[in-house]
Amino acid sequence: AAEFLRLRHRLIPYLYTASKDTHDLGLALVEPLYYRHKQAAAYDFPQTYYFGSELLVAPVTERAKQDGFARVKTWLPAGRWTDIFTGAEYEVGKEGKKITLYRKLDGIPVLAKAGGVLPLSADKGNGCDNPEKLDVSIYYGNGEYTLREDGLERGKSGEARTVFTNRYAESGGTCTQTTEIYADGERGVVPEKRLLRLRYPNVEKGEVRVWKNGKKATFSRVITDCVCIEIPVKAGARYCVEVRFAKKERVEKLLSYALKALTRAEGNNDDKFRAWKALKETTTAEEYRAAVDGAKLSAVTKRVLKETL
Repeated sequence: AAEFLRLRHRLIPYLYTASKDTHDLGLALVEPLYYRHKQAAAYDFPQTYYFGSELLVAPVTERAKQDGFARVKTWLPAGRWTDIFTGAEYEVGKEGKKITLYRKLDGIPVLAKAGGVLPLSADKGNGCDNPEKLDVSIYYGNGEYTLREDGLERGKSGEARTVFTNRYAESGGTCTQTTEIYADGERGVVPEKRLLRLRYPNVEKGEVRVWKNGKKATFSRVITDCVCIEIPVKAGARYCVEVRFAKKERVEKLLSYALKALTRAEGNNDDKFRAWKALKETTTAEEYRAAVDGAKLSAVTKRVLKETL
């Protein structure tokens, strides 16, 4: 509970932006699937909802079974969705997909769309000022997001906005994710020394280049489980961040997810090691499925391992 309360506080920049969109554009913070999708399946899961412009949530509404996992049945729209907590990627065809998600007590399926941007405050304490430091997760793909802020909390007039524009391209096995950032608005609304920490959760390693107003700029790398950099941002300047990385085939993504899932799974370590050894030998999704089915693992662990198929 404490962790989710802290997360809610960090979400204030995202929540405030969504609230401004409600006021100005009539877009609710929480919207059912059928507001945006007309497929019949979108009406079958009224508890699943969009949370702001970037996230889809499938809440856990049933207690966990004896194996420790709750089952969450939902429908995912077309596209690529990434669980912001586990990193699991779900590739969904144009008709959408009905799926069962497995979560323990500390997990809720919260999925970011491809090209999505999730800004979180990285300031310490419980204040509600516009943060000096922002953690911004960028999920590769095409998209645009505008972070909206004002100074009303501190008696300041005017508004500020930071626009993130994402473009994604593939060529010869190399992927390029480009993020353009432009901040403008009233001076004094946003801290003068704002620092953006840009995280690319879907990209474990890659080559990064940064430009400021068309000229190459320096940046700081952050050591974490994905490509992550820090850049200071000034109002009125234009920034461009380019991340180049090798394209991952589907089985590579499955294996990356499987390693994390097996690490978290309960059970005999030798059995998990043998299962991982067999999975590493697979080269297709069909072989991966067969290796999971043939492993000496609990039934729920097998379901978890096949969740992203």
